[in-house]
Amino acid sequence: MNRRRYLQMLVGTGALAGLAGCNDSTESDTPSPTVVFTDESTASSETPITTSETPSSAPTPEPTATGTATPTPTETATPKDRVFDGGDLESFVDAVMTAAEIGGGTVVVEPNTYRFEPLQGGGANWHALLQSVENVTIEGNGATFVLTNPSIGGFRFIGGSDITIRDLILDYDPVPFTQGRLETVLSDDGTLTLTLDEGYPTLDHSIFQRADSVYAMVHEPDGQFFSGVRANGPPEKYFSDIKHTGGRAYRFSLDSNSNFRGLAEGRRLTVVARNNGAVLSMYKTENPNFENVTIRTASGADFSVQVCESPTFRDCTVAPPPNSDRQLSSVADGIRITNCLERSTVENCYHDSLGDDSVAVDNRMTTIRRFQDDRTVEVKEIHPFVVKAGDSLEALSPTGVRKTDLPPVESVQGPSASVGDRVKPITITFEEPVREALAEGDFLGNTATNSENYTIRNNEFRNHRANLIRASAGGGVIENNILVGTHLSAIELHSGTLGHWPPKGGIRDVTVRNNTIRRPGLGLLAGYAPFGILVHHEAPGGNSTESHPNEDITIVDNDIETSAGAGIELSDAKDVIVERNDLRDLNRLDYSNSGFGFRISNLSGVTLSENTVTGTSEALSGFGFRTDSEEISLSNNELRIDGERTPARLLQWEPVTLEFSRTVTVGDRQLAFSCFDLRLFDHDGDVIREVSVGETEDGVLFGEGVDGQEQADGKTWRWLGPEDKISVVKFFDTELADATTLEMRGYPIEDGISATVRVGGETTDQISWDTKETQTYRLSISDI
Repeated sequence: MNRRRYLQMLVGTGALAGLAGCNDSTESDTPSPTVVFTDESTASSETPITTSETPSSAPTPEPTATGTATPTPTETATPKDRVFDGGDLESFVDAVMTAAEIGGGTVVVEPNTYRFEPLQGGGANWHALLQSVENVTIEGNGATFVLTNPSIGGFRFIGGSDITIRDLILDYDPVPFTQGRLETVLSDDGTLTLTLDEGYPTLDHSIFQRADSVYAMVHEPDGQFFSGVRANGPPEKYFSDIKHTGGRAYRFSLDSNSNFRGLAEGRRLTVVARNNGAVLSMYKTENPNFENVTIRTASGADFSVQVCESPTFRDCTVAPPPNSDRQLSSVADGIRITNCLERSTVENCYHDSLGDDSVAVDNRMTTIRRFQDDRTVEVKEIHPFVVKAGDSLEALSPTGVRKTDLPPVESVQGPSASVGDRVKPITITFEEPVREALAEGDFLGNTATNSENYTIRNNEFRNHRANLIRASAGGGVIENNILVGTHLSAIELHSGTLGHWPPKGGIRDVTVRNNTIRRPGLGLLAGYAPFGILVHHEAPGGNSTESHPNEDITIVDNDIETSAGAGIELSDAKDVIVERNDLRDLNRLDYSNSGFGFRISNLSGVTLSENTVTGTSEALSGFGFRTDSEEISLSNNELRIDGERTPARLLQWEPVTLEFSRTVTVGDRQLAFSCFDLRLFDHDGDVIREVSVGETEDGVLFGEGVDGQEQADGKTWRWLGPEDKISVVKFFDTELADATTLEMRGYPIEDGISATVRVGGETTDQISWDTKETQTYRLSISDI
């Protein structure tokens, strides 16, 4: 059998994205063999960067003339073992395929540093593509593989089973980023200048031309992520123009989506060239195992497993080399588990300084485009969503309504032949009619490949651009992890999507316990409302969540300290248990309504018991608050503010509704009233609550019919009225109970618009605006 028929060789070209201003550049009766790979190739790269590991001083043996496997005894081999003495990446891949063809075995890599150019001849995304590998162990013995094209992924395995990669280090040269010192930051003309460090690629390097996305992250002078400031948008800096000004100096112009937060002379930038290829990727592989594998950098994910069964990651590291001056390890996710079969495991791993999530466990769904008939639906092609006859699907509406008990799949039509029995569907036909159960726009998930029953335990993850652990799959246990420093939340459990990413769902039967969480939102520029633990549903297209797509969540014995925002936020869920969690030193960055330990919304059936929230009066105003939630049980919780014990209660949001006589169409929006400030007064005329709309907005919650924050010329505001001529503004129940008057400063979109004010369903006032000028209006919100 010709083993090379299993191998498709690839050339690395990458996706082209130009930068303005860049100038240049199975078991057998035969004993399992051992295949020893011993040589090092000498491929060059455009901009060499030396890794900080010292290569082994052992001599590199010369390859044989034929490059074939020969039965040769060595120190690590028995007389029946096979020794392979090839030298380049093709030789290594041949060694793996030889082991697979003869029934499985071990490829032993002698300790050394090996440089690999991509295989030539047929693709653009991987250094090497290997198909149908079974029962093979790659024994790295601490060797380092250096990949020379950072615009593409490393090793892609398709199909096969029982592949183990052990004791191996992987790196890129050049790395898929550059870094340097900010020399000037000029906010007047939106420019900054950067001098690049020696040994890193210049911005004229082709990796920046080929990247899917190019952007920068801000660091302190010592190379640590700049932190302690809200990003007020993405933490990355994007550029409209980059010009080479001589030597290793460049001038950047920020684009309109970026701001100057964190930028200052003497601080540092890492400019990344992000792509989608993972370093180690497996698709439809059974039992892939990664043990003590270290990845130093990647332009995409480090590890990626898709539609795999029982993937395992143990003692794996993603981090810069020891004693390196690299400011970043990988540009994207550390471990990405997508639409896998059961039993994914991540244990005893260490990740540091990543540019995205540390571990992501996803259940990607497809979207129903239209019905062909009562039993057949056309769907979007979403990678890696796959289906076969007999699979059971479930649906999620855009507003979070679960639709289960669908009939089994009868048949699937896909675009072409596929590895394995499951295919990417174009149409799905059910055994019985489904038109009454489903609707166009609903999301379909496959219960067979929804990444259920995962375990993430005993890991340490530090300093990431996004979340440390993010999961959109059920049946999971997240326990005994040390999680330090994030841009977003330390642990995020979510379903749905806002529309930018493929739809995801859902969260059922997940336990989060015994995790040590430090500095969520304080790993670099802080994201929008970061938390220690976040459970929520993201409804796309401006829809609100109407149901409880997340179910059976248990959060116990977690220790959360020093958070940019609140400790735990729970929303869009039912049957939630939250017990014995310790929350301290929260709300460091003064987010709107973040002065609490817990934030709860759209919950049904939640128990909070024996939780402790501790802090100072400057940052902590209460145990927690609730909105649109029911069946909540509180017992034996403790709140201490400035060392004093205070009743641990959940404040509740109560609505004040304004119903407008009409709205005016402006662009694609319906507008009625522009609001700059709000104040609540009691019957004595004292101010209970004062809100500068569009700023921190503590003590107020804007519901339906209120647009997002806007600002210009030093003013901030929100438009009321865009949803069915009704706007809802919510205040805490304790404050609204004492309030008699709501004061609003602003102006109507047109003269002659009127509004009816209702509180608790009762009309309390009516008002008509007769001028478009900005004025202060007082509305009665009490019948006293």
